[in-house]
Amino acid sequence: MTVANPYFCIAKISDIASAFGLSQQAIDKKKKKYGWQTVNKTGVDQFNIDTISGLTDQERNKIKAFFTMRDGKAQLQKDLAAVAEIAARTVVTPAALQETSELPRTYHHPAKIAGADAVRKLKEQETQAIADRREQQEMYLAMFSSLPESAKNAAEARHTMITACQTFLDEGGFKGRVKDGRQRWNTKGVNTFCQAFMDGTLELPAEIAANFTRKGARSLTQAILLIWRDTYKEQGLYGLADHYASKAGATSLTTAQQNFVIGMIYEFPHVMPTKVYKGLKTRFKGEEIPTRHTVGRFMKHWKTTHASLYLFITNPDAWRSKHMFAFGSASEQIVRLNQRWEADSTPADLLCTDGRCAVIGIIDVWSRRLKLHVSPTSKSAAIAALFRRCLISWGVLEEFRTDCGTDYTSFHVERVCDALDVVHHLCNEFHPEEKPHIERAFKTFSHGLVELLPGYVGHSVADRKNIEARKSFASRLMTKGETLEVRLTMAELQKICDQWCETIYHQDAHSGLDGMTPAAKARSWTEPIARITNDRALDILLYPAPSNDGLRKIGKKGVEVTFNGVKLYYKAGEFAGHEGEQVRVLIDETDLGRAPIFRENGDFLALAEDPHWLGISSQEVAQKSKQKQKQVLAEQRQEIKVIAKQADTRNIATEILKDRAEQAVKITEFPKKSDEYSTPALDQAAAAVAERDRKTAFAGGTPITPDVMRKSEELIRRIPVQPKTGIERVFEIEKKMESGTATAEEIRYAKEWQEIESGPMRIRKAG
Repeated sequence: MTVANPYFCIAKISDIASAFGLSQQAIDKKKKKYGWQTVNKTGVDQFNIDTISGLTDQERNKIKAFFTMRDGKAQLQKDLAAVAEIAARTVVTPAALQETSELPRTYHHPAKIAGADAVRKLKEQETQAIADRREQQEMYLAMFSSLPESAKNAAEARHTMITACQTFLDEGGFKGRVKDGRQRWNTKGVNTFCQAFMDGTLELPAEIAANFTRKGARSLTQAILLIWRDTYKEQGLYGLADHYASKAGATSLTTAQQNFVIGMIYEFPHVMPTKVYKGLKTRFKGEEIPTRHTVGRFMKHWKTTHASLYLFITNPDAWRSKHMFAFGSASEQIVRLNQRWEADSTPADLLCTDGRCAVIGIIDVWSRRLKLHVSPTSKSAAIAALFRRCLISWGVLEEFRTDCGTDYTSFHVERVCDALDVVHHLCNEFHPEEKPHIERAFKTFSHGLVELLPGYVGHSVADRKNIEARKSFASRLMTKGETLEVRLTMAELQKICDQWCETIYHQDAHSGLDGMTPAAKARSWTEPIARITNDRALDILLYPAPSNDGLRKIGKKGVEVTFNGVKLYYKAGEFAGHEGEQVRVLIDETDLGRAPIFRENGDFLALAEDPHWLGISSQEVAQKSKQKQKQVLAEQRQEIKVIAKQADTRNIATEILKDRAEQAVKITEFPKKSDEYSTPALDQAAAAVAERDRKTAFAGGTPITPDVMRKSEELIRRIPVQPKTGIERVFEIEKKMESGTATAEEIRYAKEWQEIESGPMRIRKAG
């Protein structure tokens, strides 16, 4: 056995068996099972303890500690033998003895030098052996402390049994012989102790004796006691513990291969074991790769034991909801009504019967009151509209907390917050936990809303598909990019949202409010509430601004603004003396002809007008624009319809087929060279057919004369074979004769055919 350092060793089967206290056959079976690779080409098989599979880290450390201790003892014996040999060769004189008492001493005699060096080395080795022994004991103690409680209890019970046996031998006068400097146990005394324990003479605590009871009977042998005694001297309590490790998590993959698999899981969280196995075969080409099922088991075990980490890799949002620590309370610093409002929009869109829409929500953290607003889009104007409803109903807030979406960070929202002296707190990106109350409210809304929608069928367990559909609706509503169809108009959906907030959400007890309802919590506030008494002033503050936050300059034509595609020129007498000054324009969407104008410092300047747009709302402009667009498209469609009718394109398919058919008729294939095929049987059959035709076709008629037969043969030879029958060909020639397009050859063919039809060739019906 070779030891290079405490963390790397080469061992034989016998060495490993000695370290574990097992037979060589048992270790040989383990070698075959895990396919251990030898590190030497000749001699007894040796293995690298750090690379062979099927061993836990504790087992590897146990082997190394065993080898280190054994090799230290062997080296110590060698050094003692060397010192004895040197001492035997050295002649000790009185002068030499006198010299030994003097310090420092300098030896000149070779024997003295060798003896002194040997003693020094011996002391160093003894000191190192003591340090190694102490380090080894600490290691085994640490390993013992990491064992499960059941293994610790078994080890302590065995240690109690060893102590009891030693006391029994000492008190009973059973003295063993001394061998190799060690006191051996008396065999007769150990057997007597075992028998006394099994027949009940030796009384031990029940919890101790239970560890040595099998099938209701006590069991203890001399051999096992001796093994436990020796093991305890070497490894302490750790050596007495059971090391039957569960196979769960054990794998034949090497450390490098395990790291590769874990890396694949990190880069491709949903990768299948088959692909990982192919990657292993490519990356570790030439090395032994376990089976695909081994890779799959390792992946499954890793995902199970690292469930939180795996969920964090695959779905951070789900991890945040399920595993992220939620110590304390997000609302513990909220002590006043309207101290903080949180706002958000549904990640998914709802498809109503009159168009696509989103749901915007605002919640008061202290009371948990909630308002929802249905809007075609989650834009700043829609947020301002819901903001107005909350301000009028609840009062003025102190802090407004939202995410970093463009609709919440627009000039419009920022201007409204500044005008009302409200602190606008933006959450960090991808951290919805910073506004948990509105997130939780939307989750409750997604599950509670579905019961109020048309098509809800109740909680029937039998109707599983409908239950799954409800769950899907709730989860999809909270999924970004989803679109859900709702058989309601936006107005009907808004009515349902208002009804749900007032009659359900506000009346249900909330655990975060210590069992109070939001309505009761709001009523419990007795301090004054800041309110805006002038609703018209609030409306003006909430007016949307055109581009560039509404900043414009007063020019020769007044203040020029383009809003929703409409060019506006606002004029007012108060503009005198402010020419060229920059002002802020707010748009009244209900009357585009009037707009409040504010100076740059926020002071009101004038209510300017555009006479051309007085009394016309933005909605009317949009409706007129749509009507005009539809009118133009209808006119263009009518023009195209007339052109299409003139072009008569409806029957173009028929024309294409007819043209292709005519092209095919113009192409006449030349006859291909052929050889007549005949057999005697065919010849005889042909003779029979000719005889039958002769007797049936002309029965009672005039025989065919040679002259008629000759004319018919000449006609057939002269006219090329056509794909049509003779009578069909004649009808076609007659049509051409009527239109004047028939050739002389075709006219002659028709006349001769008529002569044949009216002559002796005409077939008569049998009388």
